[in-house]
Amino acid sequence: MSYSNQYLASPQLQQSSPKNRSLPPPPSGPPYQPTNVNIQLSSSVPTNSIMSSDVVNPFEKSQNFSQLQIENQRLRDENERLKEQVNLLSLRGAGGSNDFNIINSVQLVTNIANLRDMLNEFTNLKLGNELQINQSAAFTLFQKYNCKRSIEFTKLYHHENTEIFNSNYSLGNGLDFRQILKFALQRLTIETILIKLANHIESVLSRKITPASHNETLEANLIKISNDFIEYAYDFGKSRSGTDELTKTLPVKIRQQAATILGTRAFHTSHPFITQLSRELLETMNQYRKISNQQKLHEIQQMIPQLIREVIRVLVFNLRAHDPSPDVKFFEAGESVDLEQMEGAFEPSESLNYEVEICAFPIIGTDLNTRNRKLFKKAQVYVVEKIRAKGVITTLASKSD
Repeated sequence: MSYSNQYLASPQLQQSSPKNRSLPPPPSGPPYQPTNVNIQLSSSVPTNSIMSSDVVNPFEKSQNFSQLQIENQRLRDENERLKEQVNLLSLRGAGGSNDFNIINSVQLVTNIANLRDMLNEFTNLKLGNELQINQSAAFTLFQKYNCKRSIEFTKLYHHENTEIFNSNYSLGNGLDFRQILKFALQRLTIETILIKLANHIESVLSRKITPASHNETLEANLIKISNDFIEYAYDFGKSRSGTDELTKTLPVKIRQQAATILGTRAFHTSHPFITQLSRELLETMNQYRKISNQQKLHEIQQMIPQLIREVIRVLVFNLRAHDPSPDVKFFEAGESVDLEQMEGAFEPSESLNYEVEICAFPIIGTDLNTRNRKLFKKAQVYVVEKIRAKGVITTLASKSD
C-alpha cells in the first residue's frame, strides 16, 4: 500500500499529479477466528525482593511519581518548543528551493528516526506479566495484512497445542509472534492516523463553518486554500507568457512554506480531532493487548496525542515541505526482499532467499518505482525464508525493536 505525496486522500484535495491515489479501505481478512486466549508474559522477580527491609512509603512513592510526571511533561513541552524553533529557522533561512531542501532533508531524516522510536515505545510488548495478548484479535490482524506464514503456524499450533505462545512468544521454526504483532501494530497505527486525518478533513470541508467551529476547522481550511492557491499559481504560470523565475517557483515556495507552518503548529494535542482520535486509537490497541500496570498505561495514554501529531507532521507536512515531495509506501506480505529499499535482520548475501512477512514502517522517497529513486528511509520489514519445497516452511526472525 502506498500513499502519494498529497496532503490527504480526499479527492478534492489532491494535487494535479498522476501519481496521486486515494487510500484504499482496510482489507478484510478470511473468516478464520481462533479462540480468544489471554497470554501472560513471564517476568523474573528476585526471590529476596519481598524480604527487603527497604520498604518505600506509599505516600512518598506517589509523590515521587507525581513529580516525575510533571518533569516529563515539562521536557515534552520544551522539546516541542525547540522543534518549532528549528522549523521556523529553516523557513526563514532558506533563500531558495535548493537551500530549503538541504535544510529540510537533514531535519526530515531526524524526524523519521524520532517517529520510529515513538512507535517502538507505543507498541512495546515487553512488559512481563503486566501485559496480556488477545490471541483472536492478533490472528485477525495477521489476516488483515495477509501474514500467511504466521497464520499457517498459529493454526497448526492451535490444533496441536493449546499453549501455543510460551514466554518467548515463539510460533515455531523461528517465527517470533511478539515481534510480528509489534510490527503489525505499528503499521496499523500509521494507517489508522492517516485515514482518520483524511476523513476528518473531508468532513470539515463538506459542512458549513460556523463561528463556534471556526477554530477547530482552521487546519482543514488552510490546507484547502493553500492547495487551491498552488493549483491556480501553477495554471497561471503555464497560461500566461513570461520568463520571470518568481512565477515559475511560486507554487513550490507556497507549498513549502504552508507545509512548514502546518507542520509546526497544526493540530495541537488539545485539538478536538486529536482528542477524539486519541481515544479511538487507545481503544484499538486495547483490542490486541491489555496492560495491567496502571503507571505504564497512563504513560501510553499520555503519549498518544503527541504520537498522532508526529505521524501527521512527519508523514504529511514534512514531506510536503520538500521538493519534489516524497512518497510513502508499505511493502506487502510475500514481496521479495530488496536490499535497496528494505532493512531487517537478514544477511545481505542471502537476501534473495527471503520475502516480506510484515512491513512495520514504510519506505519514504521520491521516484520509488524507478532506478532514479532517492530514499530518505528504507522500509522496516520482518522477513521469512521463501518456501523451497512443498510442505516445507522455514523462517528467519527479524531484529527486536
